[in-house]
Amino acid sequence: MDNILKKDKFFDAFVKIDKEGKSKSVELEDLQQHISTIVLNSKIPKEVKRVFNGAKDLYLFGYFRYYFFTISNHYTLLSLESALRNRCNQLFGKSKKFLSLNEVIKKLVDNKIIKKEDVFIYDISRELRNSFSHLTSPPVVVPAMALSTLEKVKENIEKLF
Repeated sequence: MDNILKKDKFFDAFVKIDKEGKSKSVELEDLQQHISTIVLNSKIPKEVKRVFNGAKDLYLFGYFRYYFFTISNHYTLLSLESALRNRCNQLFGKSKKFLSLNEVIKKLVDNKIIKKEDVFIYDISRELRNSFSHLTSPPVVVPAMALSTLEKVKENIEKLF
């Protein structure tokens, strides 16, 4: 139990450079600052925000358990799926049969919620989400990748609403 709130030793590899050009350890407060401006707007359903904010929490927990950056990245992709499904349900009601994510995306494209030229973004996100969901060993996601995924997914979620 004593180690649960100690910085993960793998995280020691990451440093920041201060104004004098000296390297300093990246601390939990730095991670909090990274995600502090990544906030979904008020139009986004609370169900989607709950998943997205969970991904942000997991990003912070990466400070204590490095593999949580990988889990954060996965959960961020799941928040985009949540947004797609919630948007589809808002517009068309909840389907009686389960719709694949491909079917949801197609329905949103057909109704001009997603631009045809943006379909590849959602397809790639779906494929990435699948790769995280159906694995034989977990990939390693570095903090910068998890942060970038949070930023990009936030933009794409807000485009849907």
